[in-house]
Amino acid sequence: GVIDADQILIQQAGGTSGALSAAGHTLAEAERSMIGQALARNDRNRKAAAQELGIARSTLHEKMKKYGLD
Repeated sequence: GVIDADQILIQQAGGTSGALSAAGHTLAEAERSMIGQALARNDRNRKAAAQELGIARSTLHEKMKKYGLD
């Protein structure tokens, strides 16, 4: 069968979860949004945001530059 966007569940660090809605959003837009939200939740602490997202701090820094979040 086909998996619809409303069937995808994202598990975030800390045990919270939420459905990822792809309606009208590209993967890049969703990634930018998730990074921005993680930075906001962690008071722009890059190390904590990277840990929450499950990526290296250097990867977070690269993606922040890519999306103009630095």
